[in-house]
Amino acid sequence: MNSRKQKRKDRIILQKAEGGGSDYCCVPLCTASARFNKMLSFHWFPKDPVLRDQWLLKIRREGFKVTISSRVCSRHFEAGEIFVTASGKRCLHPKSIPSLFHWNDFSKKTPRPEVWERCPRPHETAAAAAEDESSEDAVGSFSGCPSIKDHDYAKSPFLVVDRNKYEHLSSAEIEKLTRQLESFQLTQRFGLQRFALSPDDIRYYTR
Repeated sequence: MNSRKQKRKDRIILQKAEGGGSDYCCVPLCTASARFNKMLSFHWFPKDPVLRDQWLLKIRREGFKVTISSRVCSRHFEAGEIFVTASGKRCLHPKSIPSLFHWNDFSKKTPRPEVWERCPRPHETAAAAAEDESSEDAVGSFSGCPSIKDHDYAKSPFLVVDRNKYEHLSSAEIEKLTRQLESFQLTQRFGLQRFALSPDDIRYYTR
């Protein structure tokens, strides 16, 4: 006896809304009814057969026979698709389609990009490569210490340094260039001595 009383207490009793109608939503998993909820509005299916088929596809009821009492409640439409008339009636804007349901958590998710959209375009790849090259050029042009210019060492034993940049170098930078010159001169001297000690090598490279 006590268990029956307990079950009655656990039941949820829905109070009928004053002035509520008999309309109910035909969308699967939706239990909305005008009898218990006056805040919702219930809308007829469109007369346009193409638009009606889109409704049926969206609510997942393809092949459903639409009758004069078939309704879709306002929970399945975005707020901007519903407007209120001067008399207080809530209506749908033309071409509105239900899009909010239990199976998408009543939210419109951003569609994932297609495979072609995720792949880099050829012109985008070329543009990225050009940008990388320009970045490398910019880094080279703004380097703090002037580098030794490209030079044909076979023709001349001297290194070429920009005089204007050399006059504004710090002592550390001058010392660095000096070490480079000494290293280069040592290499040149070693090469000349090697040929001087080997006449056969001189004849081989000068014939």
